[in-house]
Amino acid sequence: MESLVSASSRTQLLFSPAAVLFNQAATHSLRSSLSFNYTYSAEPKHKTVLCKMSASKEVKLWGGRFEESVTDAVEKFTESISYDKALYKHDIMGSKAHASMLAKQGLISDSDKNSILRGLDEIERQIEAGKFMWRTDREDVHMNIEAALTDIIGEPAKKLHTARSRNDQVLTDFRLWCRDAIDTIVRSIQRLQVALVKLALKNEGLIVPGYTHLQRAQPVLLQHLLLAYVEQLERDAGRLQDCRVRMNFCPLGACALAGTGLPIDRFMTAEALEFTAPMRNRYVLKQNEP
Repeated sequence: MESLVSASSRTQLLFSPAAVLFNQAATHSLRSSLSFNYTYSAEPKHKTVLCKMSASKEVKLWGGRFEESVTDAVEKFTESISYDKALYKHDIMGSKAHASMLAKQGLISDSDKNSILRGLDEIERQIEAGKFMWRTDREDVHMNIEAALTDIIGEPAKKLHTARSRNDQVLTDFRLWCRDAIDTIVRSIQRLQVALVKLALKNEGLIVPGYTHLQRAQPVLLQHLLLAYVEQLERDAGRLQDCRVRMNFCPLGACALAGTGLPIDRFMTAEALEFTAPMRNRYVLKQNEP
């Protein structure tokens, strides 16, 4: 059945000022509600220090074509450090693997690689100790760590993005985080299953009413009921484990779109990060950006 709204009308509705403002507000609301502080979060337990720079803002990494700094309102709207700082371990892991690969391929010197690894170790220590200053003007976890690395080691830090885009960097971080989250959730499911089995063993032979349509239908064993939940949880764990297998391919090397002409070793970075292999088709990365 043809829609009563024509294609041109739908386009006008989609890009109307009201729709744009609504989408912006919804996006900001979603960002505000998102939280990585679940039991499987990589965020440290200590209080995180957030710092807002006001007097003289540094130039944004993406701001080369802009003559003036963004306003505080825009900065507050676009920052994601308030929740994506939970990715710090995975961001550092990915950068270490990438730096080691660049050195092996002769794209940076061993001296630069060692400086980068040393600087990343120092940043991780500061974060774990609660001494790292997360700056909202640096927007996200990636730019905070990258800028801090430059502050610590200087020029070698600028070589870390050789043959790497923010696109494949972010997706690698996200896959590493999801992989750890899945492992933690599956372990929690298994602990719950064990607790249910123990409860079933303690109540051997106990009969309880079985319900259908909210009414008592027939007598059943409590063991039977509890073990039904164990089986359902097993299916849930299986789905998560299947997801882990499917997503465990490394995006690094895809760069901004479809790879790089530099002689990188994608298999080395994939192995260092315990991925099954690099993603087979690098262009798929662009189609799967969050």
